[in-house]
Amino acid sequence: MSKALLLLSIFVLTSTSIKSQSNWFWEQPLPAGNFLNGVDFVNENTGYAVGTVGTIMKTTNGGLNWNLLNSGFGGILLGVKFYDASLGFAVGGNSGSILRTTNAGQNWTNMFNGATTFMWAIALPTPNIAYAVGLNGVILKSTN
Repeated sequence: MSKALLLLSIFVLTSTSIKSQSNWFWEQPLPAGNFLNGVDFVNENTGYAVGTVGTIMKTTNGGLNWNLLNSGFGGILLGVKFYDASLGFAVGGNSGSILRTTNAGQNWTNMFNGATTFMWAIALPTPNIAYAVGLNGVILKSTN
């Protein structure tokens, strides 16, 4: 009985000391901790990733560090594509959401497209033409 009590006391003491530490912080993944669904790199250093809760992240050093951008959107983002260093789009949501930036992700505008389904991916063959694909075979084209 005394051995069991001794083991129980040691367990309680070691458990309590671990919980009392206050230097714990979320290390990985930083900075958001949200699921990420899509990524696109403009060049070898600059890239963007998108995910849940409107998460848009940007790297300027090849993915070593990522900064969280303010998308102004609270839904899920599934795909991202940049035409050049400034012009980019992110797609997702359950209401055909398409976000657009013309200043390298500093500001994003939600472009209503009339679709009522998830948008999965977007392609930009020119700065003025974009194709987006979504659930149930939806294909959208924009010429502006």
